[in-house]
Amino acid sequence: MTVAGLLALLVSQVFNLPQGYWAVFAAVVVTESSVGGSVQTAVNWMIGTLGGAIYGAVVSALLPHGTESMLIVELAVGLAPLAVLAAFYPRFRVAPVTAIIVLATVNNSTMGPLQSAIDRVVEIGVGSLLGLAVSLTVLPSRANTLVAETACRALEHMARLLSALTDAFGRPISIDEVQPIHLDVLAALAQLEDVVDEAKRERATRLTTAADPAPLPRTLHRVRNDIVMIGRAVPEPFPEPLSSRLQPAFTRATTEVVRFFREGSVALRKRQPPPSREALEAAFDNFNTVLAAMREEDLIRGQSAEIAGRIFALSFAFQQLRVNLKDLADRMTERL
Repeated sequence: MTVAGLLALLVSQVFNLPQGYWAVFAAVVVTESSVGGSVQTAVNWMIGTLGGAIYGAVVSALLPHGTESMLIVELAVGLAPLAVLAAFYPRFRVAPVTAIIVLATVNNSTMGPLQSAIDRVVEIGVGSLLGLAVSLTVLPSRANTLVAETACRALEHMARLLSALTDAFGRPISIDEVQPIHLDVLAALAQLEDVVDEAKRERATRLTTAADPAPLPRTLHRVRNDIVMIGRAVPEPFPEPLSSRLQPAFTRATTEVVRFFREGSVALRKRQPPPSREALEAAFDNFNTVLAAMREEDLIRGQSAEIAGRIFALSFAFQQLRVNLKDLADRMTERL
């Protein structure tokens, strides 16, 4: 941002732009945390500036000006439609600001509306292009790299969440133990959606040849839902002998999932192949074997509907998690 702002100031002085500080503002705003974000911001600023400048010039040309009362009328006529447009289409958010600048400039100088509109478009355009150029050349950060980093954080939070559920198996689980971790997971997934959008823009502008990042957050959302189902199945201890039979198999399976999460996080960050799922698959098979033996021994049949429902929900959650972890391994492979 510092480089972009100083460069825009230098260019505005060299070319004697009327209000060069708008080039500086645009350059700083366009300089996002990733190249994809800079591209989108630059496009939005140019579209909003062009629309606001044209509309502001038309309003200024059609309405008389020169008095404070007429300036109020011009601002009302100029702002209302653009404000509605910006409410429905965020890319036009800068349009009302540009229209205000054009109208205020025309009313406070001898400059005509057309010249004022041209100056604003040129200044914002120069700043946007400089901001984009700096994003591409000065410590460039690709959104594809941010996707991997953010996905790693989501996996690490999910590992913490599943570890907490494992440690609490066999006793009541307090919402205060797991709610903060749930919020961390959701925050990481929300941020992942944002950087994936930036990565898509990089792909659309041919700034990267990386694989489509969109399937990764979808898979992580499904994995997160599986962990939520597991948490809902074990809020209270199971009665004996169910608890003592389930706990070793449950702990083995969740421990392997946590290992997969943590090793997968490292693999994503270093662009390495996904971790082995051999021990993970064996742990899932062991859980299914234990559950099948409990059914054969009629240990579940005599339980209440609530207990039986929780056991079947736990079984279903593990089945879904097994499928989704295989899908997650495929997503990791795509990013090599």
